[in-house]
Amino acid sequence: MEGYKAVFANSDLFNGFINSVKYTVIGTLYSVITVYITAYPLSRKDLPGRKWISIFFIITMYFGGGLIPTYLVVRDTGLLNNMWALFLPGGVGMGNVIIVRNFFENNIPKELMEAAEIDGADNFTVFLKVVVPLSRSIMAVIVVFSMVAFWNDWFTALIYLQKEQYPFPLVLRGILITTEAMSNMTGGLGYAEANRLTELVKFASMIVAAAPMLIIYPFVQKYFEQGFMTGAVKG
Repeated sequence: MEGYKAVFANSDLFNGFINSVKYTVIGTLYSVITVYITAYPLSRKDLPGRKWISIFFIITMYFGGGLIPTYLVVRDTGLLNNMWALFLPGGVGMGNVIIVRNFFENNIPKELMEAAEIDGADNFTVFLKVVVPLSRSIMAVIVVFSMVAFWNDWFTALIYLQKEQYPFPLVLRGILITTEAMSNMTGGLGYAEANRLTELVKFASMIVAAAPMLIIYPFVQKYFEQGFMTGAVKG
């Protein structure tokens, strides 16, 4: 238990946990909304320029500006030291969009949407009243993907946020670095004992960081497996 005692003795741990919960909840909502409102139009074959819009999005999966241009954009748009720097630069996760688009195309009957349109529903109503309720399984997939990504993301926060805004994984990283530095200055401790404590803190940090996702996953596992298989590309 020495490793856990060293981890939980840090005063910044609770603040980092609250920050991570906030970033994860907001980031997941943002990700799901942007993925859905992007995937639905791309799944409609009557969308003008559908092929070229899809190609434009797919290009972004292979080419990017890199860290420095992204940092300059974040700085010039006033997002430094702002939690929105964690969400907005990434925009839409195109991999998730492809999964959701395939689900819409292969698992939601076109006849059902046409029937709603005949009854007077516009595209927005069809999306909210027909598409969203019938796609809860694939929504669970995107929620899990987004939650894990935002919960584990520490590098983006390191670049754009101040110390008091650091998320949980970044606080744990700081604890581990501090422990390793102390092990190099053993003082009264022997080298073997200091190295043992460092390893204990390292593995305790891994468990503490992974625990929230491990607790949540069993509640969405059924929807996750169903949605992942039905959202896959079909031959």
